Amino acid sequence: MSKPRITAVVKKDAEGEPAEVFLYLNPEERDLLVKELLHLDERCDHLHIQPEEWTVDLPLQMKVYNPEDEVVIPHVKMMYRLDAWDEKYFPHVMKDNSPRD
Repeated sequence: MSKPRITAVVKKDAEGEPAEVFLYLNPEERDLLVKELLHLDERCDHLHIQPEEWTVDLPLQMKVYNPEDEVVIPHVKMMYRLDAWDEKYFPHVMKDNSPRD
């Protein structure tokens, strides 16, 4: 088994502006990410992906895959959100948010 690895980057467009977020992860990190995501609930509503030297939920690698058009994201916080919370505290995010078919 390999060491779990995840790298978060922003890919730049042709003008050099941020265009898309990429998460590169190996199978071991995928399994850890899924496990952490499944633990999120009303009592534990977020997880951190940060550099390895920090105390974190998941360690983040700081080496970009394509340095010519990507910038590493040094910190990621994933938030678990219930519709009831957002309707109460952030109703603007719920506008035009109809369920998928």
